[in-house]
Amino acid sequence: MATVTELRKQIVAALEKGEPTEGLERQLKEARLVEQTSKEVSELQGIASKRQELKQRADSIVAKAKLQGEAIDAFLQARDAIIEPLQAIVKQARALPQLQEKCYAEFHDGLQAGWAVRATGGFLPEDFTYPMLDFADGVTPAYDAASRVFQFLSFGLGILSNLRKNERKPNLPVESEVV
Repeated sequence: MATVTELRKQIVAALEKGEPTEGLERQLKEARLVEQTSKEVSELQGIASKRQELKQRADSIVAKAKLQGEAIDAFLQARDAIIEPLQAIVKQARALPQLQEKCYAEFHDGLQAGWAVRATGGFLPEDFTYPMLDFADGVTPAYDAASRVFQFLSFGLGILSNLRKNERKPNLPVESEVV
């Protein structure tokens, strides 16, 4: 089939010669229809491609959400396995701060112990030592460590106990530019 441009030239030539153009006009209408249809189908193909791309993105998000849900379920199952034992530990740890206070009842720190030793006038045995509850480095004082540990354990238990799996809707409205 001739193109629109070719048919236009043929119609102009026929009109110049005074020949009838009805057949050429019909062909021109058909050629324009074919051209317009081809252009429209091409646009529709673009829309279809965009829709397929959006559907693939949506499928990917659904798959990611499923994986995240499974990960949350696994986490909560592991969390549930430690909640009860942790509750028992927190209950037992409640006594630690009071017990630790007794560890410093005589000598709160090295300075206080030093003054007490000085006040003996040197009558202590040569191999005398006094115990202090310190961190493993032997330098850092551990005063109130048990209170902090009890607080941390309690806070941790509270935080873990309050974690839940919630199903959320997307925050942004879903709008489609595609037909």
